[in-house]
Amino acid sequence: MSELVILLPPRPRDGASAEAPSDLAFVLSADGRSVTRQGRAEPAQLPRATSVVAVLPDDEVSWHRTSVPRAPAARLRAALGSVLEDRLLDDADTVHLAVEPGVAPGQDGWVAATPRDWLAGWLARIEAAGLVVDRVLPLSAPLPGAPADRSDVITAAAHVHALPVAELTLSPMSTGWFHALSASSTKIVEPLRLNPSA
Repeated sequence: MSELVILLPPRPRDGASAEAPSDLAFVLSADGRSVTRQGRAEPAQLPRATSVVAVLPDDEVSWHRTSVPRAPAARLRAALGSVLEDRLLDDADTVHLAVEPGVAPGQDGWVAATPRDWLAGWLARIEAAGLVVDRVLPLSAPLPGAPADRSDVITAAAHVHALPVAELTLSPMSTGWFHALSASSTKIVEPLRLNPSA
């Protein structure tokens, strides 16, 4: 099964005059294990593959260790936003939240936050180029179950040989932090309950 891994560029920071790049760093693997091709390309020129993975840069993901609220699935997003409101750098309504796999309501776990409009914008651009993103993964993540005062992280680089293009992983990170997001719609359902085997 072929796999295309795309590194999404971070947003330009305050004071930066340059716009976000329009081309994307990518790694293509014909078998999901070894690099067939890598480089940078506009979304329409990206190679085609059976599976497409978008990778979030570390600058666009914040991690928060918290007790997952006891709330029905339909209200969990709002409850998480309330719990994390004082810790988020952005308004809780402007971020996409994902809960550590296997963490049930009432348990402590990691919650990832990423800018919703930024993510939806890139997914829409990739979709407009004829590609459907199967999964969105962070470039690095805290180890599952790690306490908040530890800096232990799992990185994509730990899963493959060092690659010149942002050390991207060629297969899903074993932690399954971010689950399949379909780029067929820019509407993102929150929160994502993640499947560790994804």
